[in-house]
Amino acid sequence: MSEHKITLEQLQHEQLEQVVRSPARKREELQVLLIGARPTLYRLSPRRLCVFASICSVALIALYAYWDVMMLTALSARRDVGARDLRSPLAAQLEREVRVLCWVMTTPKYHKTRAVHILRTWGKRCNKIYFITSAPDDELDTIVLNKTDSYDVLWGKTKEAFTYFYENKLHEADWFMKADDDTYVN
Repeated sequence: MSEHKITLEQLQHEQLEQVVRSPARKREELQVLLIGARPTLYRLSPRRLCVFASICSVALIALYAYWDVMMLTALSARRDVGARDLRSPLAAQLEREVRVLCWVMTTPKYHKTRAVHILRTWGKRCNKIYFITSAPDDELDTIVLNKTDSYDVLWGKTKEAFTYFYENKLHEADWFMKADDDTYVN
């Protein structure tokens, strides 16, 4: 047994001498065999890691935007094709007999980002929909009020809109619903 032990020690000593004289790659392989630890395969500098994270973030945002556009397109196509036919008879009857006019308070800077999406989503459920704003828009049915766009005059703008609808649009609906451009109605 002692001879065997001496032989193992001699073999280990010879292997260590070979490793010291061998290239770095063999040293790493021996280190894996003797210690069991794997050498680091890839090391990214902080700059490369930051670039990689940025690329992944941009790709994720692009995929989400693509998915969002595809979902809106699919939902609007399905709704246009025959979603109204799938409703219950009572819902269809209420849509014909009960007229709901929706009006949405908005500002010109949100015409393309918020108001258009209201028109494409829950705004379709209204018999009529108007957007109260301070500037006209070709894509929206707007009612222009001569008030500045600030929170200080919001209540005055709301009162003026109520007065306008009472005087000019009272015959168009049975019910009136007021919403803001950051509201979702289900």
